[in-house]
Amino acid sequence: MRHIHSLLLVIVFAATNNSANAETQSINYVYPDDFPAFEQLFLQGKCKARFPAAYVYDISKQEWLSYEHALAIIPEAGELLNQQQCSITLSKSELANQLNLQWVSQERYALLFFDYPEQIFDVFYSQKPDKVARYEQLLSLLSSLDHIPRYHIKPPLKGLRSQFSN
Repeated sequence: MRHIHSLLLVIVFAATNNSANAETQSINYVYPDDFPAFEQLFLQGKCKARFPAAYVYDISKQEWLSYEHALAIIPEAGELLNQQQCSITLSKSELANQLNLQWVSQERYALLFFDYPEQIFDVFYSQKPDKVARYEQLLSLLSSLDHIPRYHIKPPLKGLRSQFSN
């Protein structure tokens, strides 16, 4: 009888652990091929590439949500969400191709978090404690939003044209 009780406890623990894991989503890292591909996404949408910033994409309707709509869906993501209005009208396959993204979930919404281009944070902000604290706060918030698929997009510097050259 004691063995059966122990076995039941193990089964209940495993079932509880599996159901908890089914409700959480891991962060999916995305690496666009080059900076112009990343930047072109925003230029097509008549807005500026800003980072770090998040946007919500409706996968089923294949549309980029406004700040207000995104905030209504994920209110706890308010600090991450960018408030600029973009007119990005890419299908989910076009968006995936442009960013080198693999859709891993059948959920309706996805959070797209655009990080600093590689090494930009280290070069410009790593010596500023307030910037480091803010960045760590945003990454912590991103990690906590485990009920929605999250795509952490890390643009490369490859192809970035300097603002100082003519």
